[in-house]
Amino acid sequence: MIFALSASVAAWEVPTSVASDADARALELDAECSVHAAAISSDACTLSALQLRAKLQQDQQEQQEQQEQQEQEKLDQAEENAARPPSSAGAAEEMENDTETFTISPQCFGYTGAVCNSSALCDPHRNAVCRPAVGKCVCDGGCAGADGRCYEQQNDLIAKDVQLRNVRWEHWKMYFARSLTGKMKTTIAPEWMNTKQDKFNIYKVPSSNHNHSEYILGSVKWPSYAVGMKKSTIKSFHPFAAYSVNLAEKEGVMAYWTPAGIMLRICEDSKGHIRIGITPSHEETIWAFLMRGTNEVFGSTSRPDSGDEWKFEPALPRGTFQSCE
Repeated sequence: MIFALSASVAAWEVPTSVASDADARALELDAECSVHAAAISSDACTLSALQLRAKLQQDQQEQQEQQEQQEQEKLDQAEENAARPPSSAGAAEEMENDTETFTISPQCFGYTGAVCNSSALCDPHRNAVCRPAVGKCVCDGGCAGADGRCYEQQNDLIAKDVQLRNVRWEHWKMYFARSLTGKMKTTIAPEWMNTKQDKFNIYKVPSSNHNHSEYILGSVKWPSYAVGMKKSTIKSFHPFAAYSVNLAEKEGVMAYWTPAGIMLRICEDSKGHIRIGITPSHEETIWAFLMRGTNEVFGSTSRPDSGDEWKFEPALPRGTFQSCE
């Protein structure tokens, strides 16, 4: 009954400009029309059969996407293993010991983004040490900054328990979804139903990159999770997407996630709205946006258009973040 009530709210609150997308978006709540349907248009309460068919199709698509993603990850891992120097017979034990000497969390991301096979190959300016077992330059007891160097201080918590709401479709909030694809999603479910999956802690990392500050968006519900952005590993509407990343899985993080994908650019536009993205080296910023017709968060260099931005709730003081201009 609770889920049914949510579907009614969803059908009622979707803007008329995206009414055609209501069917697909309602599926996010795994819901049907509720006993409160009398308060809503009759059209909004005829989704049951369509929802069931669409849900089955969505499950099949997600299973296929998961298989494609796993195959791509295996290929990526094989390529990285091939690029590493030969290891000793005790490499497995060495890797386990090595990963315990540095921290990977929203409060402290201990990987600098550089690779190595001996201490001599870690640039001295990074203040990092080489972990040959994982082939990475990491911070021994410190945290990596936006410039790829190691610092003694942890990331600075500048806001906690905040929500991220889309400006164009203001009923939709970003949340951490443990889905098959691993992508960040949006929902219109009320706060009490989300059980803090839609709550973020914002950490500012030391130093700056491309002359702007960078941040880590951590999960309140799952403290080891953070928002990451990278090229999509599966067929998608856009080549980039935002992902829910479990930083506690150190081997996975080391293989596929670097500071460039976890440390995000967050800035304010002239209206006080927020833009979120990543800036790969010497490339344009890839901005996170909610695409019409889907509840997933994608990335594009040509966005955001007006209305594609986000806003924090509760609102943070103007000037908390640098200007996007």
